[in-house]
Amino acid sequence: MTGPDVDDAVTLKYLEESFEKLSVLGLKSVIFGSGGARNNPEGFSREEAKAQIVHFLRDLVAPLAEKYGVVVGIEELNDKESNMLNTCAE
Repeated sequence: MTGPDVDDAVTLKYLEESFEKLSVLGLKSVIFGSGGARNNPEGFSREEAKAQIVHFLRDLVAPLAEKYGVVVGIEELNDKESNMLNTCAE
């Protein structure tokens, strides 16, 4: 989700497939946890990484969540699991 190699087309394809599967299973909620996927890579701007996460959630995830009627929760992870989104306030 963060770093210089983010590819929205690949991410969106994955998300569309995942939300469709959620729908088939009848699931109504999903958690964005994945510490590795949202880590800010070393040497990459923290502000840019934050902006990428906001873009991911607002522009890619939210429209699909709305389309499929799914609530997305964001898991705060400890700093050993991820260097981004470690607190509820964040």
